[in-house]
Amino acid sequence: MSTWTQSLRETITKNRDSQAKTASRTADILWARIPWILFGIQWLVLMGFALTEYAHFSVTWDFSIYHQAWYLIAHGDLNPKLSMANMAPFYRNHLELLMWLLAPFYWIFPHGSFLLFVQDTATLGAEVIVWLWVRDFLCKRDIIGPTRQWLLGLTLVLLLLNPWFFTANDFDFHFESLGTFFVVASFYAFTRHRRWLGFVLALLTALTGNVSMTYLVAAGLTLAWCESNERKTGLLLAAGGLATFLFSIHLGVGLEAAFTEPTKSVASHSTNQTAPGGLLGILLHPIALIHAVLSRPLNLYANLAPEGIIGVFTPQGLLMTGLISVENNLATYSLFSEPGYFQSLPMYPFLIMGTVQMTWWIWRWRHWAGRVLAGALALNLVGWALVWLPTLPGDFVKVDAAASRTLNGILTHVSPTTEVVTSQGIFGRFAGRRYAHAFSGESLIPIYTRPIIFIISPYQGVNLSSVATELARIAYLRKNLHAQLVQHTAGIWEFRWTPPSGMRGVDLPMSLAHLPAWGVGGNTGVLDTNGLLSNWHVSSNGKSGYVLDRAYWRLPLGKFRAWFKLADDGPVDVEIWNATGNKLLLQRTMPATTGIRTQSIVFDNSKFYPHHLMTGWGPFTLTPVPGPANDQIEIRIWAAASTVVSVYAVGITGANVPPDKRGTT
Repeated sequence: MSTWTQSLRETITKNRDSQAKTASRTADILWARIPWILFGIQWLVLMGFALTEYAHFSVTWDFSIYHQAWYLIAHGDLNPKLSMANMAPFYRNHLELLMWLLAPFYWIFPHGSFLLFVQDTATLGAEVIVWLWVRDFLCKRDIIGPTRQWLLGLTLVLLLLNPWFFTANDFDFHFESLGTFFVVASFYAFTRHRRWLGFVLALLTALTGNVSMTYLVAAGLTLAWCESNERKTGLLLAAGGLATFLFSIHLGVGLEAAFTEPTKSVASHSTNQTAPGGLLGILLHPIALIHAVLSRPLNLYANLAPEGIIGVFTPQGLLMTGLISVENNLATYSLFSEPGYFQSLPMYPFLIMGTVQMTWWIWRWRHWAGRVLAGALALNLVGWALVWLPTLPGDFVKVDAAASRTLNGILTHVSPTTEVVTSQGIFGRFAGRRYAHAFSGESLIPIYTRPIIFIISPYQGVNLSSVATELARIAYLRKNLHAQLVQHTAGIWEFRWTPPSGMRGVDLPMSLAHLPAWGVGGNTGVLDTNGLLSNWHVSSNGKSGYVLDRAYWRLPLGKFRAWFKLADDGPVDVEIWNATGNKLLLQRTMPATTGIRTQSIVFDNSKFYPHHLMTGWGPFTLTPVPGPANDQIEIRIWAAASTVVSVYAVGITGANVPPDKRGTT
């Protein structure tokens, strides 16, 4: 070989090495900076949606528990009792002692959205820990070049686009998000052999509640399995998590025993419940346990799929996923098993760790198989994100802008010392006071102060009570309790009531035989509250349209009688709809009346219609929690522009009940 040829080859080799080093440095700079920018953008998106929920009063019962406790502890009540739980002590709500450490921040930022800020930051923190763990995993195994770039890219996609990280945070506020961050951080600290830091983080995990204590068991066993140098530490961590959980059960702070007296029988009962505390039942009935976990296979798949199901076949993914799946599917509340619920949050970081590790193992076996797998996992997650992320606003923001402005005005002018009772769907922001209560299925309202402000929203928010029940409460407050109607704006009813001296509680009705028409005016209906209550009505405004609509009842199959008390100078159309199926059941043109008269028609509700629930598309589907048992039946009254009509009351009874036996308010 000539000297010139050898020199040329050396020059070419040096140029290639220089280009490779330059490309490597460029890639290192990109992977060192861009992920943090993307994490920052994700945090802004999380916070933006959380603040949108908060501004629209779409934080409800669960948020109110923590909002009131945070407020009371900050104001010096170190053993706060929750008024919405009939003055039960807050510590009984899962022993979430970390709230005492968060309370001082009230005086820095006295705004309920602080809790949402903490929750979103904790969730993002757990994602960042996973990112750091993956980088360490690649460095320890000296994984460089294209393999490293592919695995880092896959990790970012799995973390940034997973729709369940977003939905888990949108169910009000829960300490599970903080427990997830602390347990993931504790696990990571132990893998780096920083034991003191790991134990401090484990302690903080336990302080987020007895649900999070179970996470320590799975994390400890995972550590003992994965890290041979930390086997004793992992077993100690698991034993500590189990011991603290059992101690909380002994105190009567079980998942099924919350807000009851902490007696020995209750503690024993909790240990046998179908919640994470049901240890004895789990050990004695393993077949039943497996059956329960697999009873909702589609939801189990949907919970694992966005993170890459293959992660469950690694130590990192298996144990935490198994624990959370058992807890969710044994819980009496079926919503816990639905993907994206906050109870599932801890499994996602560990599953992603496992997915990255499994992808690397396959990559070592065949490079092309690793590339195909990484690409398929990324495309799969993009599919889940495209199907489910757009549903977030409709699922979690249930109060419109006009109603939000009305509620914000009420919140501003009502004193923090005044007891407030609201519909469940708008309750959360009103709980930042000593006395607050919500209609959440029960009818008895305890009386703590005088006066009491009632805020009822029949159509706004995610209410547990039916529209008919909310409207019945409006009627009862005005007619039976003689509460003062302060305002009715944008579908929000505000009443002020001063209870008689000595009264300790009031029992509001869950339903009535008929509803006040002035509570359900339609698009052409005008509310008239002049004069005596018996004269209140909704009247036409001179335009063609529905004078009354959205008078809802949930009814079983069968024949029923709809009746209406009205006065009109021309014909009006009465329509009976199955609103669930958007099906017109009956339309009848009623002749003009002479004065105020009660008329009725019999209709047949002979078919149930499926509730329109989002199930997803193709491989990106799940089984949503079923809707209410019965269909929603609606009465509408339509009048032409030339007809003057006033409607005073509407109701539904059994078909054989004559109108004069319809009952009174």
